[in-house]
Amino acid sequence: MQTWIERHQWQTALTACVVALVFLGVFIGMAVPVAAAAQPSYCGETLRGQDRTSLPGHLIPILRGIVPLRSMDCKAVLSLTITLRARNTADLASFMQAVNDPKSPQYHHYLSTQDYADRFGQTPAAIDQLTAYLRSAGFTIQEVTPNRLSIRVSATVAAIERAFALHLGLFRFAGQQVHAPLEDPSIPANYAAAIQSIAGLSDLPVAFVPRYS
Repeated sequence: MQTWIERHQWQTALTACVVALVFLGVFIGMAVPVAAAAQPSYCGETLRGQDRTSLPGHLIPILRGIVPLRSMDCKAVLSLTITLRARNTADLASFMQAVNDPKSPQYHHYLSTQDYADRFGQTPAAIDQLTAYLRSAGFTIQEVTPNRLSIRVSATVAAIERAFALHLGLFRFAGQQVHAPLEDPSIPANYAAAIQSIAGLSDLPVAFVPRYS
C-alpha cells in the first residue's frame, strides 16, 4: 500500500509532466508561425517546367544573406525596361570605332535611327514574337524604342513572377523597404537570344555585365 510520501512524489512527477507538455505545446504553436514567416508565400506557380534560359546578373549583391520580410503584393504594378541584344555586334564595334576616328572616311557620319535599327536592332519579326509573348503573359507594352533595342512594359507582380519564373520579395535595407528578385529571371528558350537584361525587378541598383556571346 502506498504511503503518503509515495503518493505525493507520484503526484509531483505527474504535475511536472503535464507542465512540460503544456510548455511544449506553446513552444510548437509559437514556432510554426515563425517558420511560416521565414518562407513567404508568392503569387502562384511559375513556369519552370518549360524549356527556359536563365538571364544571370539580376540578383542584388548587397541583399545576399538577408531574409525577405514578405512577398510583394501580387496586384502591385511594376514598370520594367527589357533591354534587347544588338545584332551584328562585330560590325557595330567597327562602326563605332570608325565614326569616332578623325582619320576614317566615316568620321562623324552617324546613322539615322531607322538605319541603326535596321543594322543593329532586333528584327521586326523578333520584336513581334517577343511582344506577343509578353502580352499573352499579361504585360502591357508601353513602348518599343525606335532603335528596336528596348521594350518598356508594365505588369502586375503576379504576371512578372509567372512570366520570368522568379519570386519578388520585400527587404529591409538601410532603414528602407525595398523589393528585389530572389532568383535570376528566366524566359522560354526561343526568346532568350533577343533579351540582354530586365531593369526594374528591383529598386536597388545592380552592377550588370552585358552578355554578347
